[in-house]
Amino acid sequence: MNFLRKRLVVVSILSLLVLPGLFAQNNITVTGRNSGDVAPVLTGDGSISVENNGAHVAATQTGSGSIHIINNGQVMAATNTGDGIMTIASTATGAVAVTRTGNGNTTVYASGSSVIALTFNGDGDITYPADYHARAARADNMAQVSENATDTTNLVANGRMGNVASSSAFTSGADSFVDGFVTARTAVTLGANSRVAGNVTVGTAFTSGANSVVEGNVVAHGAITLGAQSKILGSVHSDIGVITWGDGATARSSF
Repeated sequence: MNFLRKRLVVVSILSLLVLPGLFAQNNITVTGRNSGDVAPVLTGDGSISVENNGAHVAATQTGSGSIHIINNGQVMAATNTGDGIMTIASTATGAVAVTRTGNGNTTVYASGSSVIALTFNGDGDITYPADYHARAARADNMAQVSENATDTTNLVANGRMGNVASSSAFTSGADSFVDGFVTARTAVTLGANSRVAGNVTVGTAFTSGANSVVEGNVVAHGAITLGAQSKILGSVHSDIGVITWGDGATARSSF
């Protein structure tokens, strides 16, 4: 009887040590031609699903969310923290790294030969590439130009106007307010303490003054320079990948 009791104690201890790990693995699914080259790390009650037909994949899920990957491309690292769903489909021949902190769904379509390194912070749903959003924003904004936007290059300090669709550049003065979107064929420069209530779509470079606020997304074909303590409440994207952050400047996400 003592021997049986000892055996039961040993089995009970082993079950406490081993079974939790086995149950955790039930939330990890790995398939594909190169399924052996996948490194999943799961913390919490979320899940990881990877179909790997490409190079090495590292997937780290923390929290109750999930990661779903179909990789037909190069090496990939995916990190998701929170309760959102991260979905990545890649045919990229350059390395791909996606990191998300906060809650919300993240959808990434990776392609091309360039390295793709994406970091998204905060809550809400996000889709990459930003070009998808850029085209939609440009189409939406330009569709309204003939009806309810002003073709102008300048808004004076402390001035206020509605939607702006400039056929060249656009500059707003300090403490000004655009109660709508801004679209310009060339550069956009926002003055200190100015505010834009919608998206900003820029043909070349975008520059925001100190303490300025854009309530929507900023998409620029050229470089982006964000002034000190300026805020982009949506996402910010430079087609050439150049974003300069002033001291204390923030955006919901950048890519």
